[in-house]
Amino acid sequence: KYGIQKVPVVIASSELAAYPEIVSAWSSIGKIASDGSYITAATNRPFNPPYYDLESKKAVGLVTLTYLDDKTCSQCYNVTLHRSILTDARGLDVTVNKEVYLDISDPEGEKIVKKYNILQVPTIVLGGDIAYYDDVVYSPGQAFSDIWQGVGTVEPDGAYVFRNVDVMQAAYRNLTSGEVVGLD
Repeated sequence: KYGIQKVPVVIASSELAAYPEIVSAWSSIGKIASDGSYITAATNRPFNPPYYDLESKKAVGLVTLTYLDDKTCSQCYNVTLHRSILTDARGLDVTVNKEVYLDISDPEGEKIVKKYNILQVPTIVLGGDIAYYDDVVYSPGQAFSDIWQGVGTVEPDGAYVFRNVDVMQAAYRNLTSGEVVGLD
């Protein structure tokens, strides 16, 4: 009836018209259907993940967060700090549904270092449905893709690799030189 393709969506009856303050702002969050119902929907902004796509019949926007650490670096920052930065509802509000912890000395960790030419650790690699966040706009008007461009790269296979570890303002290991950088 309403052409809804993604959920969750709120449908309010036409009686919402009794609240002029809400009605005047409704266009920023939805549309008014021909029967007078008020529907939250992606009108002038992307539909923020995660959500359920009715056409593909799947949940989208669920992200895999891979932590890549160096257990021999006791001075290095705690790589799990990235989770709070990514998932905070007042910040990036990314929905992490799977976490993988790897050390650079693990076979899988070594493979990731080589595959993505990682030069500094600790770091993270984002996978799964992270691309669904690219168009999400945050305060002060920057999209996720703009923010990520300042701290990492998007790889040909779709993985997002955090590379600008200096923004953490803490110690990390330079894998080229082997030295710990950022110690005061």
